[in-house]
Amino acid sequence: MVEGARITFEAEGLSVAINRPFAGALVPMKIYGKDARVSALMIEFNRRLYMDEKLGTKSGHFETMRKVLAVVLGSISKHTVVGAATT
Repeated sequence: MVEGARITFEAEGLSVAINRPFAGALVPMKIYGKDARVSALMIEFNRRLYMDEKLGTKSGHFETMRKVLAVVLGSISKHTVVGAATT
C-alpha cells in the first residue's frame, strides 16, 4: 500500500518522504493488532501545496491537490480487497 501510494504520488509530480517527519498511522485501539485485514496509511500534505497560510484560505492549487489525492486513493482501493479472508 505504501509503495503504491508513493509511486502514484510521484507519477503525479509530487515528492514523497516515508515516515518523515512523522511515522505510523492512527488505528482505533479496539482493532489495532487484532485483525490482520486492517491496514492503515497516513497521508500528509505540506500546507503550502493547497493553502494560503497567511490568509488561512484555500490556494489556487487546492483543487489540483484534491484531485491528486483522489487518484492516489483510487489507486490504493483498486489493489485492496475488502473483506478478503487471510490465511
